[in-house]
Amino acid sequence: MATRLIPNYYKYNSAQNFVDSFSETGVNGNFYYVFAGNHLPYTTTIPTIYDNVSNTVNDVYRNMIFGKQVQTTDVALMIRRVDYETNKPYDMYDDRDQALENKDFFVIVNDGGYFNVFKCLENNRGANSTVSPSASLIGTDGIMYSAADGYTWKYMYTVDVTAYDKFSNDKYVPFRANSEVAAAAIPGAIDAIKVEERGAGYANYIQTATFNDADRHLFGNTLYYGINGATGASSLDDFYRGCIFGITSGKGSGQYRVIDAYEVTGATKYVQLQSSFTVEPDNSSTYSIYPGVYIYGDQTESVNASAWAYVNPTGNTISRVEVIQPGSDYKVATANVFAHTSVGVTSPATVRPILPPPGGHGANAAEELYCSRAAISVKFTTSESNTIPSTNQFRQIGVLLNPTYANVTINYSTATAGFTAGETVYSFYPKKISNHVNISEGSLAANVEYGGSLDSLLKVNDKVIVSNSSAAQLFTVGTVTNSSTVEFTTTSTKTFSNVQMYTLDTQAYGNVIITSSGQIAIANVVGHVKDDGAIIGSISGAFSNTITSIQINDVTKQFDTFLATYRYTGSISSGTFIQNELVTQTNTGNTVSNAILHSVQSFGGVTNFYVTNQYGIFNTSNTITGSNSGAVASLTNKYTPEIVYGSGKVLYLENLDPILRANNQSEVFKLIFEF
Repeated sequence: MATRLIPNYYKYNSAQNFVDSFSETGVNGNFYYVFAGNHLPYTTTIPTIYDNVSNTVNDVYRNMIFGKQVQTTDVALMIRRVDYETNKPYDMYDDRDQALENKDFFVIVNDGGYFNVFKCLENNRGANSTVSPSASLIGTDGIMYSAADGYTWKYMYTVDVTAYDKFSNDKYVPFRANSEVAAAAIPGAIDAIKVEERGAGYANYIQTATFNDADRHLFGNTLYYGINGATGASSLDDFYRGCIFGITSGKGSGQYRVIDAYEVTGATKYVQLQSSFTVEPDNSSTYSIYPGVYIYGDQTESVNASAWAYVNPTGNTISRVEVIQPGSDYKVATANVFAHTSVGVTSPATVRPILPPPGGHGANAAEELYCSRAAISVKFTTSESNTIPSTNQFRQIGVLLNPTYANVTINYSTATAGFTAGETVYSFYPKKISNHVNISEGSLAANVEYGGSLDSLLKVNDKVIVSNSSAAQLFTVGTVTNSSTVEFTTTSTKTFSNVQMYTLDTQAYGNVIITSSGQIAIANVVGHVKDDGAIIGSISGAFSNTITSIQINDVTKQFDTFLATYRYTGSISSGTFIQNELVTQTNTGNTVSNAILHSVQSFGGVTNFYVTNQYGIFNTSNTITGSNSGAVASLTNKYTPEIVYGSGKVLYLENLDPILRANNQSEVFKLIFEF
């Protein structure tokens, strides 16, 4: 039977691409919204959501109440939450562990108000960890070794408390890239060697001993050291050959040398080192001798990584291997614990070097920690500056991608010409290409003085503006023939001489519905109109970079929220309306329109009636009546939902227990997406 694999890096890249898509703006970019909907009580239990048109379009949009844009700061990659607990065993990173993704091989530590993430490189054969990893204890290589519990931890990154509180839940915590950790990663370094079989009979060790004057500079040579002061030192020649001689404390501490020879001459026991110590030890220095662990890669003995093996006196078994020098660039690796034949090892130990992830530990921390999830965390704050209702309940949340806005008004102070109803208007940030552009009326080709390579700046279908102080025209690029000539897809309507050319960093476009002095109303807006940008008409060439304000359904606001209900303004004639009741209006011919009342709220002295699930048309010439309350209201203005019905794509949908909104509270939603 065939087996299949979806590699971790593919899942991580999918999560990363999802996060990156939130920073892509403009017409071809992405605008995500978290929305709330369904204020009506369930008939029984929370209903199951099925993937069909009724659930994902019709019911969703008819029940939708409001939404809020997801900012780039509202999204984050996530890893599993593994809080450090003392006296608990943790798994170690192992390049051959097929189940590593679901194991606790990393931990999160609350370390002085910051949350630090550490990867376990060595776990003392699965013993309990009793010493919490701490940023204050890591070395310059970002690794913390604890002699007390035998664990080795690699520092990966830190999450500040603000991000931690914003994104964390009981299962996941946010990921934060650390460029310093990534830069310090060593490709192919051997940071850990796993003991798979402990072996027996490794008596070629001295746990600790202290130098004396007679031991140092033996025979007047810095390569020779006596070990007569070491209790139990062997009387057999070559017994410690191949072992590692290490200065463990005092002067010269942290130096390690290979023992090339060991000889016993009468009462003198001494070692010959492969090379001299850089810093000579003195009588304050202590030393240890342990079996050397020799690491091989690519069929050739490697000398750029070294390690020694600690011995358990009970049975003289190998308890663990400590890497002295991790080396680099290992693609494959094997290792063995060396013992001369004079030692008489009864059972050879088996050890295995652990290869790091590509690039080394920390090179791509997100991928290494199986970061295949992303979180959206959005907060609905009361009425969001009087743009959404802050009362009643909702029972559904979802994520909507790229909805289209319905009724947008742009106010501007000056323009080169009048806009034309029916044309497309573009909102953008102009980026100047040149102050010297020439094109004749009726011509497709423009001559452009540009300091660089024009054909590398512009491409087919790019939009550019040719403009002077009194006229402008929008063009679409057809071809760029050389560094100074560009041909358009439409001819110039006038002659432009020595004028300016801009490229459009396009933010939005829509269709002009109504024009008046200093104002245009546009519908079906794709993207976000910016009040600090500029606008141009695709047919009229009307150009303005003096936008004074933007309104959506007569409310001055930006595109960071939308109201999905119908909204009516007016006044209550009698009674008190009840939330979720049916409101009706009888019109000409005794036709009855109806809707479900979400709420009645006043903002800035204006009474707003919010309704969903509307059938028919409510006219401002007639009153509406509450079916249960009997309350009556006169309507002054009516507004359709701020987004076009069915526009955008519903990416996520969840039915919830009812969530009550109020003027003095906010709601935070944390949504986890798994890839």
